Amino acid sequence: MRQLTVFREPESIDQPHILSFQEHAAQQRRSQFRVVHEPEPTPRPNLRTLLALRTRQQHDNRDCPACRRMTVEPVELLDGCISRNGAVIHGTPTLIGFSCNACGHEWRVD
Repeated sequence: MRQLTVFREPESIDQPHILSFQEHAAQQRRSQFRVVHEPEPTPRPNLRTLLALRTRQQHDNRDCPACRRMTVEPVELLDGCISRNGAVIHGTPTLIGFSCNACGHEWRVD
């Protein structure tokens, strides 16, 4: 077993004072130590839930509310996951809205 020693700056420069761990621990007050609890992590939805939500949003917005045509494309942020070959993995970018190719109407995701 190893003995841990704590060095403290001496009161006089002539004699250094070395404390053993037991002596140092006995001098410390319990109030100096505080227990820090991490907040409970918020449960993240799993991949299936996110994919189901995204699919539901695309299904609900499959036709343009202005012209009723089905030439709608999703508008996504450029924050998708990148695969090993450098391509964006389908379904990973954040969906922020939709755009109609026929009339040019755009609307946000609700």
